[in-house]
Amino acid sequence: MQWLNDLTSVCNAACDPVRTGQHWRILLEPTMLRPAVRRILAEGYFLEDVTCMDMQEGYVVLYHFDHYERHGRITLKLVVPHDAPELPSIAGIYQGAEWHERECMDFYPVVFRGNPNPSRLLLPDDMQEKPLVKDATKRVSMLDVFSFTDLVHCAADHPVVRAMEEHREAARLAAEQAAEKAAESDAEGAAGEDGEEA
Repeated sequence: MQWLNDLTSVCNAACDPVRTGQHWRILLEPTMLRPAVRRILAEGYFLEDVTCMDMQEGYVVLYHFDHYERHGRITLKLVVPHDAPELPSIAGIYQGAEWHERECMDFYPVVFRGNPNPSRLLLPDDMQEKPLVKDATKRVSMLDVFSFTDLVHCAADHPVVRAMEEHREAARLAAEQAAEKAAESDAEGAAGEDGEEA
């Protein structure tokens, strides 16, 4: 999958397919989306779906691709801000994306610019609510949901990459503290047992 290194991206992460169901996660900026999707099509991949999640960082839009003849499920991930949730449509590249984008637009306020038929897909035309938008106090961080364990390359100056590094460091420190507490507890237990024997 050397060709993935040619994609302009914020971050490429190799994934454990047994644990995640994916081989690669690629974090993109909106301007990087269409060129990346064109390259994925040229490599013979098909679009599985487009989906969205409401997270603390913004609306996270996921594009899942797979291949009939080789292993290598790919997820493109984009984060768009809550106050300006727009992405370019990929329906001109993968025609089936039109339906997936429309479903996302039904449930979230994300707009896919250039979608050839942005009408409602599942919900009533007169429904104004976006039923999967969360209250801001109930949103979780995407860093608590998605793991980026094997980073192949990342743009160190990107805010999401900085947040990932901070999150990983906090997790490392928490694991160290838990191990220290467990060791102290084991030592206290052993000392108590020694005192009982005497």
